[in-house]
Amino acid sequence: MRCHKDTLLYKIPQYEVVYTITNSSDSYTKWYTSSQKISHVFTKPNSLLIIKAAANTHCVSRINYGTRSILKFIYTQTNQTTHNYHNEFKRFS
Repeated sequence: MRCHKDTLLYKIPQYEVVYTITNSSDSYTKWYTSSQKISHVFTKPNSLLIIKAAANTHCVSRINYGTRSILKFIYTQTNQTTHNYHNEFKRFS
Protein backbone atom coordinates (compact mmCIF):
# COMPACT_ATOMS: atom_id res chain seq x y z
CA MET A 1 0.00 0.00 0.00
CA ARG A 2 1.42 3.36 -0.99
CA CYS A 3 2.19 5.98 1.64
CA HIS A 4 -0.82 8.13 2.47
CA LYS A 5 -2.76 9.93 5.18
CA ASP A 6 -6.23 8.58 5.86
CA THR A 7 -8.97 10.83 4.52
CA LEU A 8 -10.84 12.89 7.10
CA LEU A 9 -14.42 11.61 6.83
CA TYR A 10 -16.01 13.09 9.97
CA LYS A 11 -16.09 16.54 11.63
CA ILE A 12 -14.15 15.03 14.55
CA PRO A 13 -11.27 12.99 13.09
CA GLN A 14 -12.03 9.27 13.04
CA TYR A 15 -9.59 6.60 14.11
CA GLU A 16 -8.83 3.86 11.61
CA VAL A 17 -8.15 0.53 13.29
CA VAL A 18 -6.29 -2.34 11.63
CA TYR A 19 -6.53 -5.71 13.34
CA THR A 20 -3.96 -8.19 12.05
CA ILE A 21 -5.51 -11.64 11.88
CA THR A 22 -2.55 -13.51 10.38
CA ASN A 23 0.86 -12.43 9.13
CA SER A 24 3.39 -14.90 7.75
CA SER A 25 4.76 -12.26 5.37
CA ASP A 26 7.86 -10.08 5.40
CA SER A 27 5.84 -6.85 5.20
CA TYR A 28 6.13 -3.97 7.64
CA THR A 29 3.85 -1.07 8.44
CA LYS A 30 5.83 2.13 8.05
CA TRP A 31 5.08 5.72 9.08
CA TYR A 32 6.75 9.10 9.24
CA THR A 33 7.40 10.53 12.69
CA SER A 34 6.85 14.21 13.54
CA SER A 35 10.53 14.80 12.68
CA GLN A 36 9.95 13.12 9.27
CA LYS A 37 11.99 10.02 10.12
CA ILE A 38 10.63 6.68 8.95
CA SER A 39 9.70 4.15 11.62
CA HIS A 40 8.34 0.66 11.05
CA VAL A 41 6.79 -2.26 12.87
CA PHE A 42 6.00 -5.86 12.00
CA THR A 43 2.32 -6.33 12.82
CA LYS A 44 2.01 -9.61 14.68
CA PRO A 45 -1.14 -11.71 14.49
CA ASN A 46 -3.76 -10.63 17.03
CA SER A 47 -2.43 -7.06 17.17
CA LEU A 48 -4.11 -3.67 16.64
CA LEU A 49 -2.78 -0.59 14.93
CA ILE A 50 -4.73 2.63 15.47
CA ILE A 51 -4.22 5.67 13.24
CA LYS A 52 -5.91 9.05 13.54
CA ALA A 53 -7.28 10.26 10.21
CA ALA A 54 -5.36 13.05 8.46
CA ALA A 55 -2.51 12.71 10.99
CA ASN A 56 0.42 10.44 10.14
CA THR A 57 1.59 9.43 6.71
CA HIS A 58 1.83 5.63 6.66
CA CYS A 59 2.11 2.67 4.30
CA VAL A 60 2.72 -1.07 4.15
CA SER A 61 5.79 -2.51 2.45
CA ARG A 62 5.54 -4.91 -0.45
CA ILE A 63 5.04 -8.58 0.40
CA ASN A 64 7.80 -10.78 -1.04
CA TYR A 65 6.66 -13.98 0.63
CA GLY A 66 3.86 -15.20 2.89
CA THR A 67 0.45 -13.64 3.44
CA ARG A 68 -1.11 -11.01 5.68
CA SER A 69 -4.81 -10.83 6.52
CA ILE A 70 -6.39 -7.87 8.30
CA LEU A 71 -9.72 -6.51 9.41
CA LYS A 72 -10.04 -2.75 9.11
CA PHE A 73 -12.69 -0.64 10.79
CA ILE A 74 -13.34 2.97 11.80
CA TYR A 75 -14.11 4.44 15.21
CA THR A 76 -15.82 7.82 15.14
CA GLN A 77 -17.15 10.09 17.87
CA THR A 78 -19.73 11.83 15.69
CA ASN A 79 -22.19 11.21 12.88
CA GLN A 80 -21.38 14.59 11.30
CA THR A 81 -19.60 13.83 8.04
CA THR A 82 -17.34 15.95 5.84
CA HIS A 83 -17.60 16.39 2.07
CA ASN A 84 -14.87 13.72 1.80
CA TYR A 85 -17.25 11.14 3.23
CA HIS A 86 -19.68 11.60 0.34
CA ASN A 87 -16.88 11.84 -2.23
CA GLU A 88 -15.50 8.47 -1.12
CA PHE A 89 -18.88 6.80 -1.65
CA LYS A 90 -19.17 8.36 -5.12
CA ARG A 91 -15.67 7.17 -5.96
CA PHE A 92 -16.58 3.53 -5.31
CA SER A 93 -20.12 3.44 -6.69
